[in-house]
Amino acid sequence: MNDIYTQPEVLFNLAAFCLDLLLLFFLLSKPTEFKQIKNFRLLACTIAASAFVGLCSGLVSNMHLPRQFHYLRVGLSSLLMVLEESIPFLLAIYMDTYVNINGKTKKWYSIIHYLLFLVFVVIMAVNVRFEFVIGYDETFLALKRGPLYPICVVLPIYYLVFILYSVLRDMKYMKRYVYITMSYAVFLPFLFLILQILGLIPGAVVSVGISIGLYIWYFAVENEDHRTLKDARKALEDARKVASDASKAKSIFLANMSHEIRTPMNAVLGLDEMILHTDNMTEIKKYATTIKASGKMLLEIVSNILDFSKLESGKMELMEEEYHLGKLLEQACSKGQIESNETGIEFKSNIDQNIPDLLYGARGHFLRIIETLIDVGFKNTKKGSVTLDVQLKNSDAENTPENEFQMMGSDGQDDQVQHDGEKVVRLWIQVRDTGMGLPERALSEAFDSFEKLEEDSLNEVEGTGLKLAVVKQLVDLMGAAISIDSVVEVGSTFTLILKQKQLGTTTIGEAREMSQAASKTTAEHSSYCAPEAKVLVVDDNNINLVVVSGLLKPTQAQVTTCESGTACLEMIKKTRYDIIFLDHLMPDMDGIETLRKAKTLPGNLNRYTPFIALTANSGPGLKQKFMNDGFTDYIPKPIDSSLLYEVFFKNISQDMVHKIPEEGGQDA
Repeated sequence: MNDIYTQPEVLFNLAAFCLDLLLLFFLLSKPTEFKQIKNFRLLACTIAASAFVGLCSGLVSNMHLPRQFHYLRVGLSSLLMVLEESIPFLLAIYMDTYVNINGKTKKWYSIIHYLLFLVFVVIMAVNVRFEFVIGYDETFLALKRGPLYPICVVLPIYYLVFILYSVLRDMKYMKRYVYITMSYAVFLPFLFLILQILGLIPGAVVSVGISIGLYIWYFAVENEDHRTLKDARKALEDARKVASDASKAKSIFLANMSHEIRTPMNAVLGLDEMILHTDNMTEIKKYATTIKASGKMLLEIVSNILDFSKLESGKMELMEEEYHLGKLLEQACSKGQIESNETGIEFKSNIDQNIPDLLYGARGHFLRIIETLIDVGFKNTKKGSVTLDVQLKNSDAENTPENEFQMMGSDGQDDQVQHDGEKVVRLWIQVRDTGMGLPERALSEAFDSFEKLEEDSLNEVEGTGLKLAVVKQLVDLMGAAISIDSVVEVGSTFTLILKQKQLGTTTIGEAREMSQAASKTTAEHSSYCAPEAKVLVVDDNNINLVVVSGLLKPTQAQVTTCESGTACLEMIKKTRYDIIFLDHLMPDMDGIETLRKAKTLPGNLNRYTPFIALTANSGPGLKQKFMNDGFTDYIPKPIDSSLLYEVFFKNISQDMVHKIPEEGGQDA
């Protein structure tokens, strides 16, 4: 027995088995759900089993056992051969899992692996009886090779070639240290295995080599610290890629916005320079009108940028309120008609007069979406028409891609349905143009945040990129759905489906008739004046004071100005004004705080004077917010002169209003 333990083969197998047991302890001490680690554990268990069977086979082979134990020796040798051949098989499965980053392996590869190994196991099982692979000679002490022994050489070579193919296929995705470690941990033991099969080195040396290679691979690649580091690196790489893509996209966005901002700014500065060099009033009026239009365009761009920023950061609120759909659509159609007059492109509207008029929802966002789509339609169109179509339809209406509107929960019921006890109408809005249209490849990018439709072949379309991005975000915020159909050289169709709460039964047509019956014919505000009216304008910006004072000149009112809330509080104790225009945002004391202090100010002569808020803010629900804060009304900046006159004459005493006499006529 002592001679057995002095045999090198037994000692090598014993050392390999001890190393494998220690590695299994590391592997099995922590649970895992990763397929890759499970495959590695199976590989380690197989190597340990191979070392154990090799140890047993060595012990039995060195014992002088009677012939009755011949099949035991052949069986152990056959089992050892199966385990040794299963090492390259499992290694191929494991390595493919490790390097197969992009999932390129075909399923039939794995089927071939398993079939070949299964056939080999069957052959080795039969070998115990017929010994046509390996067996023992007449002395029952020395192993001999049978005619099918070359299978034991070809099979591991096949797996080795597949592993090499897998590694070379995805080497570009692997770190340099990984494939260097792989060379030492996999290919060298694999080479020892081939040499052992060829009979050039003892099998026990291979067992130790494989165990050492497994250790190298485990501590360099598969241990938990390395996996944590690998995951952290991958997360950093993904974050870097996301940041890089975002930076690139925003660079495109800024370039587009720079172009769109410079266009109206160039018009403003250029025409202003021309005004300074001419005395021709006709030309000055023409240039000033163009400057006004360019200023509005610039304001719209800035507004889009601010709205987009709010939407991206999730700070845009859904301000819902009661509104009249008929008036909203009239406002949208008025904008369309104005653009039609300016461009010569026909604007048509087709509005179902049976739609309920009084609704509840995000009126401001709704109007913004329709006006933007009309504006985009005009910008896309060089000749032809732009059409607004508003109907009550199901969400699976004709010309509407069904998959675009699944989010609306189409149930095939009537257009006026009950939701949680409330009546809801489903509005179907289309804006069609006969413009240049979009190629199919551009449709998927039509609402992209950082793309412009005019890039490449669409360079004639101005300023549509950010507008459509804002529209898409507003549509999502409102829980609506929007789609685009387009054919090059034919035109585009934007389809919006929106649900709104119904508050009344009066239809748009009925509401229009009542409005016309109740309305009174009145003269234009420019035909009236109020020379006795005393007006106070409060704004920290001197230019704004000049603008408001200048716009109020036609009213002939007595205008006083001051630049702070503190100065306003002093002045209202000295003079009684008929109307006060108060800026919302001012340093030290804003308009809301100024009004709040004015209401409780001792000696205030203007406790019941109308206070009108002037604000650069915009959005739905703003008027109600200012009225809740105590203001009588509000005017958004930049100030529209017609709105200023309307608010002025509506809030001053009508005893002060006089009709301006016509030339050669009498005062009415």
